[in-house]
Amino acid sequence: MTHSLQATPWFDPGATIFTTPLPDGSIPAPERLDCVVRNGGRDKQLRQPADADQLGSRVQAGSSLVPVVVVGASGPGAEVTCSGAYLANREVWLLPTLPSISAVPLSVVIGGVGCLGIGLLINPRARGSRG
Repeated sequence: MTHSLQATPWFDPGATIFTTPLPDGSIPAPERLDCVVRNGGRDKQLRQPADADQLGSRVQAGSSLVPVVVVGASGPGAEVTCSGAYLANREVWLLPTLPSISAVPLSVVIGGVGCLGIGLLINPRARGSRG
């Protein structure tokens, strides 16, 4: 299974691979999925487990999914390939790590505008004063 990735925008943590939990309810180890990211001719094994407590679960096609492995940010033309034996009878989903809109970019813009405003108030030349 190979999936093409889009370039990750600024302040976005990228993607995570989710799958159905094991029959006992546990989360499979990243090694069982055997996923690789190809970017610019280089391969990187995906072995960093996702933090299920932080990310929670998702629902796709009526199934509960748990986070397994972090893909992270990607560049243009990157591809993810998973070929582990675990996939013989299971599906995996490549989903955004944080599906909601991040407040960080808006905070940076508001902070920047605020700093410009303070700079204009402090700088005497900006107020039309000479001195």
